[in-house]
Amino acid sequence: MLWRLAAALVLVSCGASHDDRAALSPITIAVDPVSALDGGPRDAAAVVPVDAAIDEYTPVADGWRGPRDATGLIGAGGAAVTGTPETIVLVHSAAIRVDARREPLRQILLGALPGWNTFMPYDVVDPIVDVDWVLMAGSLVLGTTASNVFIAHYNLSEARADSAMATLLKTLPRALVANSFGRGAFTAFIDGADRVYMRPRPGVLAIVPLADGKRIAELLAGVDVPADVRPGEILRVVDNGASRIASLGAPQIQSARYWMTATRGEITMVRAEAECPTESDALAAAASLTLRLRAVGSSMMTRLLAPWLARITPRATGTDVRASVGLREDEVSAAAAAIGCRGAACP
Repeated sequence: MLWRLAAALVLVSCGASHDDRAALSPITIAVDPVSALDGGPRDAAAVVPVDAAIDEYTPVADGWRGPRDATGLIGAGGAAVTGTPETIVLVHSAAIRVDARREPLRQILLGALPGWNTFMPYDVVDPIVDVDWVLMAGSLVLGTTASNVFIAHYNLSEARADSAMATLLKTLPRALVANSFGRGAFTAFIDGADRVYMRPRPGVLAIVPLADGKRIAELLAGVDVPADVRPGEILRVVDNGASRIASLGAPQIQSARYWMTATRGEITMVRAEAECPTESDALAAAASLTLRLRAVGSSMMTRLLAPWLARITPRATGTDVRASVGLREDEVSAAAAAIGCRGAACP
């Protein structure tokens, strides 16, 4: 299945079905690799010494125990997101554009975010070229996104942004001009709900529920929204789906975070950390995950496509369970090839 490889790379599918969501959650990498990909035996000489590189590849000052909400990810503008959304995803497009492995990473991320094409067609705004970063908070399953908040920082000139908004106004379902939300703003009916598309300040696009549009417009107009976020990171996911995590065999885990760092040297790092109520819960969860990882080994195809899964060793640290793996160039390319092109997402 296309989404299994994306999930194992801690990428989330905006376009997955309800039935697929649990099996293909990014928690797969830390909790249930058996249901995703099989690492199997591998050549010891090919194993990257990831543990020795953990400190070297820590992307930002906070490293482990990173941000848990939108404000922690993008600053004051993150207050546009209220409550505790099921999932928050931050795609750092500016970092992908300059990464040594930008082409396979582009293919992976665009293949993993088909839902973004529903809200912002790739042929109008390229999510890697024209956008510096995009944050999506809420449900990542089409059909359940009515409360979702999307915030992006773009690098288009305001004249080109005007042109893009005019094109969207002509092409999106039931789109109507909404001057009260500012320059070029309009409403549209997307994925079963009314949204407002607006640019509350130069360089910032927000796609939000119409009912919450006024609050969010005023907030984003009055705070700094940085052009760059999370230095050194390509992707970060905050997963608050405790019930989904429990269904995958780790009931002790309450929430989790996953991130991929920019390529340094020969390694693109992927990390995961999950929070448990107590240290004993973390120990139990780590032991359970280790047993699951050790059981991986039945599929020849996944031994060829994802030998890196066998290199993951969950560890309990206080009340956290942590895991990391370094991907070589051939492993990133194999992931991109397995995901394949999806229409306009192809380079």
